[in-house]
Amino acid sequence: MAASISTLNMLKTLFLSTRSSATLHRINSLKTGLTISRIHSVRFCSNFKSEIAVSGGQNNEDEHDSSRLPDDIHDVGLGPSDKSLGLSNKQPQPLNWNLTRRGQAKRYAREGRASGVDPSIMWPTQSELENIIRDEKEWCPSLQQMQREIAEEKTVIELKRKKRQQQIAANMAKMPRLLAEHRKKMAEKAAQLQEQIAKKNRLLEEAKEKLGYAIDPRSTRFQKMVQEIEKEEKKKKKELKKKGIVV
Repeated sequence: MAASISTLNMLKTLFLSTRSSATLHRINSLKTGLTISRIHSVRFCSNFKSEIAVSGGQNNEDEHDSSRLPDDIHDVGLGPSDKSLGLSNKQPQPLNWNLTRRGQAKRYAREGRASGVDPSIMWPTQSELENIIRDEKEWCPSLQQMQREIAEEKTVIELKRKKRQQQIAANMAKMPRLLAEHRKKMAEKAAQLQEQIAKKNRLLEEAKEKLGYAIDPRSTRFQKMVQEIEKEEKKKKKELKKKGIVV
């Protein structure tokens, strides 16, 4: 607005120098119109500020006071299942912590009797006292109970040690017999292996005598020949057994 008036003053000076009365009249009328519009704008602004002052900032409070909003506004963003459970996005009203029992106890600890707080509030209630006693029994056992538990644990450990020592002694007593049985089994296994090797060599010699040449022990012909020889040996053993001769 100030820039427009200064521009008009410059134009007025310019046209005065040229002594144009018509132009001067137009400038004066334009200046009068701008002045009137400026007065109206100032009145509008002053009226608007007065209305805000009279309302006492209620519009501002209404804008920020979410508690006055309808309930469906607080439920925006919740699904049907959440709404059915009674959930809501509405923020709970803040509590004054200093007025709580813990806050009052802290105030008494800080200020003492000058705080005016009744010191009896710091004593636990009946339910709290029962919880404290139960927790102490669970997590803070008495000295006698701890000693009894330690003695029981030592007894269990000693019984396990004695049982293990007895088992070791019994196993050591069995050791000579177990070693003898093991050596006997190993000797029998070695003798059986030697017998199988000797039998295989004997069969190979017999096959060589019959065929006139050495034969592969893995061949089918040799396997059939072994089966025939074993059948003949079984027949001979049966005949000798009938005669009362044990081979």
